[in-house]
Amino acid sequence: MTEISKDCFAVTYGNGNKFAIASLEKYQYKTIKKIITPYTCWGISYCDNKLAVKISSVGIYLYDVNGKLLKNIESVEKLNYFYNIAMTKNIYFSWREENAVHCCDQQGNEVWTYQHDNLQDPSGITTDRYGNIFVVGSSSKNLFIISNDGQGREILKMEQTPISVSCDKVNNQLLVRTCGQILLFDITFEQ
Repeated sequence: MTEISKDCFAVTYGNGNKFAIASLEKYQYKTIKKIITPYTCWGISYCDNKLAVKISSVGIYLYDVNGKLLKNIESVEKLNYFYNIAMTKNIYFSWREENAVHCCDQQGNEVWTYQHDNLQDPSGITTDRYGNIFVVGSSSKNLFIISNDGQGREILKMEQTPISVSCDKVNNQLLVRTCGQILLFDITFEQ
């Protein structure tokens, strides 16, 4: 799921060949539009009026917020092996099999790869308003921050296994879902 605006978001269905643009009106989910995809879609991310959607066995498709297909990115071989995606001007994805986070441009050209011995089984991934990438290591039970130039470090150890992470870019907060809790953190940076 990804936020488009205050009351509008996009969601993939995991086992379906579609994603939806939806809203919350008076705490009620309302589907605005369903977009059919050629294969199952998993990860989804929004930035600059574009939705990046991970399409199984194909790669990443870029859509506008009305569901019009703008581009398909199939040139990065690794695009078949991940589910989690985040986007700024570049596209970021975690690849669990090689314990890595990859960055590619919107043409599919790889920009950098980040690996660290303490980042094991990277799963959930998100970005903040400054272009930093946050990724949770499910097996290593931690949270990493990676700058948009590919430099990173561990910033938090956890007792429970983290599964996903999401960033509230307006309030500068991180929401981390673990196997047993939902944790909320304020994001602050030292000058």
